[in-house]
Amino acid sequence: MLKDKISFDFYYNTYSCENEGDLDAENFDRYINRAKRVLDGFLLKDEISSEESLEVMLCICEIAECLYREENISSVKSETVDGYSVTFNREGSIKERIKTIVLGHLGKTGLLYAGVE
Repeated sequence: MLKDKISFDFYYNTYSCENEGDLDAENFDRYINRAKRVLDGFLLKDEISSEESLEVMLCICEIAECLYREENISSVKSETVDGYSVTFNREGSIKERIKTIVLGHLGKTGLLYAGVE
């Protein structure tokens, strides 16, 4: 898919604009690799031009952060102990959030698989 390896420096300096992102150097490769696999399911073609490469890399970084947040950040909105009730603060499913991210970055590039060949 993407020939260029996304480095932690790219994530920190370009994607997060030198602000601390959700991912740390220790977990970076794990989430980036998962994000690449997720994005592969959306793409129509394997070869990505240099013009499209930056947008694809930014998309992968955002998907990686989404995956990280899903696994690591508590989404409990409220909790009742006596009758044990938990309400989660979800903004749609992870699949819908990822789809929104991909469409936002790559929707007009012609890279996405539309189900027709």
